[in-house]
Amino acid sequence: MTLDKIRPKERARQLVEKALAPSTRPKAAARSLIEAALALEPRGVLLNALRETLKVAADERITDLTDADYRALRPGGKLVDPDRPGLVMRHGKRLGRVWIFRFSHPDTFKQVEQKFARYPGTGLADARTLWRGLRDQRNAGMVPTLPNGAAAANSIMTMGDLIGRYLTEYARKVKRSWAEDEALLVRHIIPHYGAMPVEEFDYKAVAAILAREHERAPRTAEKLRAVISTMFNVARGRTRKISMLKGAWIAPDHPNPAESVMLPERQAVNHKPNREEMVRFTRGLDQMGIAGDVLRLQAQTAARITEVTGLPWAELDLVDGVWHLPKERAKNATPHKVMLAVQSLGWLKARHEADPDARWVFPGPKDPGKPIRSDVVQKALKRHRPALELPEVFTSHSLRHAIVTWLAEQGAPIEIRNRLTNHLPGDKGSQSDRNYNAANLNAPARLWLQRWVDHLAALEANNVTEIGARA
Repeated sequence: MTLDKIRPKERARQLVEKALAPSTRPKAAARSLIEAALALEPRGVLLNALRETLKVAADERITDLTDADYRALRPGGKLVDPDRPGLVMRHGKRLGRVWIFRFSHPDTFKQVEQKFARYPGTGLADARTLWRGLRDQRNAGMVPTLPNGAAAANSIMTMGDLIGRYLTEYARKVKRSWAEDEALLVRHIIPHYGAMPVEEFDYKAVAAILAREHERAPRTAEKLRAVISTMFNVARGRTRKISMLKGAWIAPDHPNPAESVMLPERQAVNHKPNREEMVRFTRGLDQMGIAGDVLRLQAQTAARITEVTGLPWAELDLVDGVWHLPKERAKNATPHKVMLAVQSLGWLKARHEADPDARWVFPGPKDPGKPIRSDVVQKALKRHRPALELPEVFTSHSLRHAIVTWLAEQGAPIEIRNRLTNHLPGDKGSQSDRNYNAANLNAPARLWLQRWVDHLAALEANNVTEIGARA
């Protein structure tokens, strides 16, 4: 009968008898006893422990794993420490190199793998120290857990964690454009990289994301790169406003993955719509639904698209006909008063009466609790451009070019043009004027804006014969 056909218990009994024979030397007896235990076909930690003990009994030298061994571990691989039962490293495609303590649960006796730290954030020596504490707990009959401080220090921050923290603790408190930041990060990062550790999110990942987006929407790619760069600067504590945070979230010397990724230079589009384009645009607004309403108010106020999409009713004085844009939402961080034209005030009042409890003038189509996003409006305009026979360079920002051009043609002074577009005095004039001129120009601003909106109404009715005629 061969040894393979002997039952485990019978084989173990024979090995024990051999070990207990008077002529057996101590080391050989030890080997026989270990082999007897192995013959019983143990599993898990006990199996590994017996195998390594057998090597010692056989005078086999065990080479301890080094830091180089762990650094060389490739994705999909694992390393089991031969000298420290249960200490394992796995290299996952998403989580990277993770330290694991493998043990049998004291109640169910099922094998459990507990992730307790990530390499190289937690080095080899620290991992072994943590392993020792977990092993001692298990040997005492407990379910091993890390101390609260150690657990926090060794937690694995994913890109999803970083984005959530950036939006909650920083962007929503500091940035006027936090909603746009959220939309960009949730759309481009979370679906594919949300579970990836922050340390694995390198310049290659950023380059891949931006390359795809740049082919479709170059301006969006530029915004996304800026948001990623800002987020990592905040996380590293490299921002003037970091005092509001509770220290850095990642190592201060962690590389910013967006800094080394360069996008092709984009030529700014400064399209100035002609009369025929403005006629087709104004007459097509009703076809665009809520996006058309947003664009109508933008055209009537010379505001920026993000200022209109994020407009709450609280900023509007429907009695005096004034839109009070706070500095927190203005691009130049300067409060701005928009003197609403009669037409604008009329349809805003009607809109408010239809839903007096609404918070936003233009609530999101899918989530009324949030304002409509500017990219939703831009996409609607893009979809309707072919039917309206508008060129691809006609964007929402073209409306600001249209009003400035019309004002100049009508003889409006630069002070009025700057006043209506919220450009500070001195942006295109003298520094002394910026320092000393305190005129608010509210009355002339209302007069000129009313003339402009009357002009738009005439364009919509296609009732303008000469665009250069003085108002």
